[in-house]
Amino acid sequence: MVKDLIALVNAWMFISKTAKNSCARLWALLQCFSENFDKPGERKAGCSARPKLRADPMNLLGTMPAKEGKIDLKHSFCRGAFCFMIDGFINNKFHKYTSIQRKGTKMIETDISRVIIQEYTKRLTEHLDNDVVIVGAGPAGLAAGYYLAKSGIKTTMVEKKLSIGGGIWGGASGYNIVTFEDTDILDEIGVTTQKQGNLYVADAIEFATGLAYKAKKAGAAIFNLIEAEDIVLKDETVKGIVVNSASARMLKLHVDPYCICAKCVIDGTGHPAELVSMLKTRKPDLFPKELHEYFMNVETSEAGVVEKTGEVFPGLYVTGMAVCDVYNLPRMGPIFGGMLKSGKKVAEQIIKKLKA
Repeated sequence: MVKDLIALVNAWMFISKTAKNSCARLWALLQCFSENFDKPGERKAGCSARPKLRADPMNLLGTMPAKEGKIDLKHSFCRGAFCFMIDGFINNKFHKYTSIQRKGTKMIETDISRVIIQEYTKRLTEHLDNDVVIVGAGPAGLAAGYYLAKSGIKTTMVEKKLSIGGGIWGGASGYNIVTFEDTDILDEIGVTTQKQGNLYVADAIEFATGLAYKAKKAGAAIFNLIEAEDIVLKDETVKGIVVNSASARMLKLHVDPYCICAKCVIDGTGHPAELVSMLKTRKPDLFPKELHEYFMNVETSEAGVVEKTGEVFPGLYVTGMAVCDVYNLPRMGPIFGGMLKSGKKVAEQIIKKLKA
């Protein structure tokens, strides 16, 4: 850029005699910079050739060496035009330079927005009709999604929270370590475990992310921030779910929903058993008992949650802690083997039904 400036000044000196001294002064200054600073931070030999300016070299209103005489700028109009031209030239060169720097990495805000909206709506549209819809992406739901998708079953999962993984992340009271009685499924998904007495322990973060990764890579579609607010019921069979934005639901906004349908629906919503609760509200005789868990009893609950996993109404299955809620089983705390086995069992039941 300095060489281009020097060429421009040289041409201007030839054209404008009235600004001769001003041009000469700028020419000497730029020539000095060009000769002595070819590379950033590196001064060439022969610095003595640099003109000795009485004033600050960066002060363009200073004077040149005495032998060149005092600067005479009688024609201020030419001086102003000259400065305006130099300023425009520098800005133009800087703009071209920065444009070249951005070339290849230029991002347009509307392009970013467009591809996100297009890709999301395309994916959502492709998963309005499914083999299986799982409501709740906790440990049991993710395990079910993994085994279903792995078997070629078109599976969609919806989770009303921003993050998936349910209660895995916090371990016990925020101590993010989780426990298991065996490691068969953990070994399959690649989670690191350590034996501690009769239990196996794992890092909650690795477990949550590893399980989610395996479910997604197997082919399950996962949509977070979507909440199921009702059930699609036809011919006394659950045919899908009615969903809405979780944010709109949280703010209690009156916004109409849309539907995601499937041949089988899994309630993996954990402690509230939300889908079963929707059925019970309008079919109170369907489940005579109140939906709630019993006091903690790890051994009974770990065995019972797997045993009772299955279809509770035509087209509707329960897995994980929703099983405990429906059948009043004890809670079990931060031990997750039963959750994984329950998710695997419900997947096997549905696979058998759909492939029969």
